[in-house]
Amino acid sequence: MGKRKEKKKKSKMSKSSRAKLQRLKYIQVIEELGAELVQLQITNEKLNGDGVEGLSYTELESLVSILREGLSRVMEQQEKALCQYTVSQMAEFQVMGEEWVEQMAKEEHARQFLLSKRRREFRRKARQLRLSSLDSPQELEHSQDHTDLVERIELLKSEKERLVLWNQRMIGKELDGMDQFELDVFLSDVNLGLRSVRDEMMSRIRSTRQSNKQSNEELISQTQSSIKELSSPGKMDEMPRIRATRQSNESTLEFLQVHTSPSDVSGLGC
Repeated sequence: MGKRKEKKKKSKMSKSSRAKLQRLKYIQVIEELGAELVQLQITNEKLNGDGVEGLSYTELESLVSILREGLSRVMEQQEKALCQYTVSQMAEFQVMGEEWVEQMAKEEHARQFLLSKRRREFRRKARQLRLSSLDSPQELEHSQDHTDLVERIELLKSEKERLVLWNQRMIGKELDGMDQFELDVFLSDVNLGLRSVRDEMMSRIRSTRQSNKQSNEELISQTQSSIKELSSPGKMDEMPRIRATRQSNESTLEFLQVHTSPSDVSGLGC
């Protein structure tokens, strides 16, 4: 009986240890995915023109170049999608009528604009949450339930895939499957991001010019003050006195050299 109890006890301890180890593995995966999501969120923000104030001018130039390339690719894809939509629209005109087709187009455009607005709002809230966590870092509390941890991992993976997709689309990749209405709205999103980054670049240029202008004005002011000081009556009056003193000293030295004999000099030594 004693041996059976001991075996059961060891079995329970072994299961408990495995459960703890598995939980730690789940938590590690969650933390790694969380760190990846932060980087993807930051990239997504910059591509949309948010949080670019801390970038250098060189980084801003690079970002503008990337977004321009992305914009060009989105426009090319939009033209293809427009051709496909026009063909399908002609068939729908004949079956459902022009009024119905136009109404569906308006509703789809409205839906895509709503989705774009939700993405912006989600991006804003994610940024606020991340910045607030930096100001007051707190240790995350993880569930003890393995099912909850697995669900959390799947949720993070799904969000990671979503962010990767939209970051790729912002630079003109992974555009296949987007219809005419999606591309119309998405083109506006890329344009808005590009415009925001350009505005930041222009702001830097204006700031640099203003700073240079102020430095030049200060230098000119200092130079003018120095010239004015040297040209003041007091300074000008001092110059003749300095020259007169120097001439007087030179005349005295010359007089002594001419009128002093060697005997006088030896007498001075007695």
